[in-house]
Amino acid sequence: MLGAVATDFARIGGVEVTSTWDRRLGEVPVDSVSWELIESRDQESAAFRRLAAESDATFLISPELDRELAKRRRIIDEVDRVCIGPSAAAIDLCSNKLATYRFLANHRIPAVQTEFLAPNAGGRKFNFPIVAKPIDGAGSQDIQRISNVADLAEFFESHAFRNRTDRFVCQPLTMGQAVSVACLVLPESGSTFVFPIAAQHLSDQQRFTYLGGEIPVGLSADATDSIVRSVRSVCEKLPGVRGYMGFDFIVPDNSGVPLLVDINPRLTTSYLGYRELCSQNIAELLINRDSFAPSVTWNEGAIEFTSDGKVTVKVSK
Repeated sequence: MLGAVATDFARIGGVEVTSTWDRRLGEVPVDSVSWELIESRDQESAAFRRLAAESDATFLISPELDRELAKRRRIIDEVDRVCIGPSAAAIDLCSNKLATYRFLANHRIPAVQTEFLAPNAGGRKFNFPIVAKPIDGAGSQDIQRISNVADLAEFFESHAFRNRTDRFVCQPLTMGQAVSVACLVLPESGSTFVFPIAAQHLSDQQRFTYLGGEIPVGLSADATDSIVRSVRSVCEKLPGVRGYMGFDFIVPDNSGVPLLVDINPRLTTSYLGYRELCSQNIAELLINRDSFAPSVTWNEGAIEFTSDGKVTVKVSK
């Protein structure tokens, strides 16, 4: 994602792009960007603050884990610079799956029910199977299917849970098709552009490891309309939303209403596919400062991509 979006920003006339790169990862991903090489977490943190203060704008792609994305967003506020993305408050809410669910339920946006998961649940009975996941998780990390009481007891004894007993939630396992969609929110023009819906490729129903996706995915008109309405409703009702946003849905097998699972207040892996499918440079659309809405059009065809960044099927242009 870093190499792709950095390349796209560097393609914009008059824009100079700088990013940090951990030299321990090997060669820099692209040559059209100025890279500040770092070798430690402390060095990277200091470089990030300095570069944010020196730059006209910053684009974040940090994960939500351990509130890291919100922390970086607040640094940009502290140095009084522009962030091409959501506010810190919006990131805080979207980075907490329980807070996200409560927000969605309050605004009657169809969503997967989410509850705090802890051993001392007051004798609560679970309707198995359920899915346990970190409250601030990203990238399918530490997600696990729990099928019965024995599985639940084993999970509570696991290293992942005992390491952070305050950070897990559970959701009912909903059988259906996993899909995602991104959008651009441009407050200057008052526009929200919802992208084509993508299929999500997951490993299995035990760990749900994200493997990549395919754009577009074939859904019924009703399912597509429902997803678009939910995305627009979130963007209208959640203060501080702007820039690139990602949404994960499950379309139930019983032809029920698509349920919103997660809101990602950042760049998502599907950007790798969208940038190939879009007729415009999405990065250039992101920094649109005009009061009029730019056009967003899509090429014919379909593309498939993997989680490690390989585009396996090119769109026909």
